[in-house]
Amino acid sequence: MHTDSDASGVAPVTCYDVASALWQGARPYQEDSLLQEFPDGMPCGYVVLADGMGGHAAGDVASRLAVETVSDGLSGAIRGGTAFESQIADHLSAAVRNANQALADDAGSATVSARIASTLVTAVLCDTRLYWTSVGDSPMYLWRNGSLHLLNEDHSMAPVIDRMVADGELSADAARNHPDRNALTSVLVGENIARIDLSAEGFDLLTGDVLIVASDGLQFLQTDQIVQILAGFPAGSPSYDICKALLEGLQDLDDPYQDNVSICVLQPELGSEAGQGEEDEPDTRPLGQKEQAAAAAAEAAVTAQQEREASTGSRARSRLRSLSHRMKFWS
Repeated sequence: MHTDSDASGVAPVTCYDVASALWQGARPYQEDSLLQEFPDGMPCGYVVLADGMGGHAAGDVASRLAVETVSDGLSGAIRGGTAFESQIADHLSAAVRNANQALADDAGSATVSARIASTLVTAVLCDTRLYWTSVGDSPMYLWRNGSLHLLNEDHSMAPVIDRMVADGELSADAARNHPDRNALTSVLVGENIARIDLSAEGFDLLTGDVLIVASDGLQFLQTDQIVQILAGFPAGSPSYDICKALLEGLQDLDDPYQDNVSICVLQPELGSEAGQGEEDEPDTRPLGQKEQAAAAAAEAAVTAQQEREASTGSRARSRLRSLSHRMKFWS
């Protein structure tokens, strides 16, 4: 853990232990793309993941275009000045818009033989603060205090089908095997985007939290199976070990229909002053309720920040570092 500080009042460094893995599963092609960047000395870092659709030379192109476009935009914005976090909503919105336009621009080119599409999930960390945006069904989980939270919206028919079960309109078995369960209700396809999940209010990650950004191939494991794997690791276990265990859990299933899977596991290793305040609960409410609370939350955050700046005389600059491990399993 890095806890650097200096006489100028710079805040303790937040180090992120990051591990990522890609596995082709039982599919003939790898259509997932994943990129992480936590540059030393910069106030923010990010993980961006995309799950492409369209088959060989289409799905892989779509996911790569989406990831590279988002990464280029965020990297330039982070290095461009100190106002990045205060403009996070604009940066996240631009990330989605530009990735979608990149798919539109590439449609019909010589590199693509079919209609291309991709999911997208982007997690941005500014010191301990987490922000995100997503389109599609690639999940982002938070493991905190023995509970697993799905942070982002699932833009597939699965939530609709699950509501039908809750309302008594469908049996659990029928819902689990419903042919439309994985049909997407929003996706990047170079045209109008039906729904975008964007969290610009964010919340603080704490010591012991585990953030998991993944493609939906991870969900071949049932939620209780993911929980069981995570519960087997004490707080502070290496992200590499957790990531490896999730991959091995999928491989042990030996499912003949196993989708591509990409996983990024991230844990904060906080400095002595970071992340020690009152715990923020992850917001798992429906989007409409989130929107109703967003204005009040933003106002409260601005007020709190102003009070901190008034008490210290200036805004202490935060910095990130990461310990990164990557694995690839192609067959």
